[in-house]
Amino acid sequence: MIPSDNAQLSMRGSLHHAMRKKAVFIDNLLVPSKIWNLLKMFVKYLFRLDAINVYPLMLKIDDTPLCQLKCPVCIHIDHVKNNFSQQDFKNKKMDFGLFKKVVDEVAGKTLVLSFGHLGEPILNKDLAKMVRYARDKNVNSFVTTNFSVKITDEQMEALICSGLKIISIPIDGYTQEIYAKTRVNGNLSLVKKNTERLIEMRNRLGVKDLFIEVQTATFTHNPHEIPLIAEYCKKLGVDYHRVYGGDEGNWIIDCRPFNDPRKPQAIPYCAWPFFASVIIYDGRVLPCSAYHVDNTFSVEEESIHMDNVNNVSFSSVFNSKKYNTLRRLMYNPRADDHNPDVNFCDGCSVINHQPGDK
Repeated sequence: MIPSDNAQLSMRGSLHHAMRKKAVFIDNLLVPSKIWNLLKMFVKYLFRLDAINVYPLMLKIDDTPLCQLKCPVCIHIDHVKNNFSQQDFKNKKMDFGLFKKVVDEVAGKTLVLSFGHLGEPILNKDLAKMVRYARDKNVNSFVTTNFSVKITDEQMEALICSGLKIISIPIDGYTQEIYAKTRVNGNLSLVKKNTERLIEMRNRLGVKDLFIEVQTATFTHNPHEIPLIAEYCKKLGVDYHRVYGGDEGNWIIDCRPFNDPRKPQAIPYCAWPFFASVIIYDGRVLPCSAYHVDNTFSVEEESIHMDNVNNVSFSSVFNSKKYNTLRRLMYNPRADDHNPDVNFCDGCSVINHQPGDK
């Protein structure tokens, strides 16, 4: 079947938007130190060479653990049940001095910073300042925000003019009733107002490099509103509307450990330990953003993490024996001694069979 002209335009448009979004990784890539780090990374990946020191291509920055929403999938849904307290998160944010230390080290090697982990990045008033500092060091940034926060014109303009490459905004419903089923405590009217202000201000200021994306996670309760969200994004001038399958579970429950290692294979089961890393607000380094989320923010358990960049360089953590052990484990999950104190990934479902797997 030959695509219609409209279909061809649609495909070209989608490709254009996809390339614009991926430009956050390739803009400013033609720097010798970045290219050298990229080459070393792939050699290390392909030949499993521990001796080669590299920096991650993407570094996820948790600038604050605080969030005003209580999404069912997240740690914030039930602080009492999950041993979290909103009071414990208040006033907690990444120190700007620590952020500078990290950026100064990874500048010229790491391609992009991703702001947003389990907190709302805009609640850290230093966000625009952080993005600008990274941009001045030739490191691109993107931000994922629920956008259900009150933002002054001055704050909005500072973020737009900070050098930010991408801002991604989740809108999972067109009406408040549907939206609030997953974005609990979120104010859809405020999200829409902020998105409209963002686009109007970006266009008025002539900032052409900021890519604005709306994400819609699909659930059993919202398929009928997705066309309305798509039409809203089109009329508003959103650069890209991404629709993907949503998670209706809870990370804490779904991340329970398993103990049936998968068989060895030539291709790693997970790429996170090779190409990305997470630094949370207090300097702890995590090898991924999806596992041990309960432990990371628990007030009752000792944290399982790789090390803390308040005390050591990031390079010494990312290229440590402990990190390299995880990388070998991705090829052969059965080679591990199942010691979670040494192995952050112990029990992860990515490298272990779950009940019901064939």
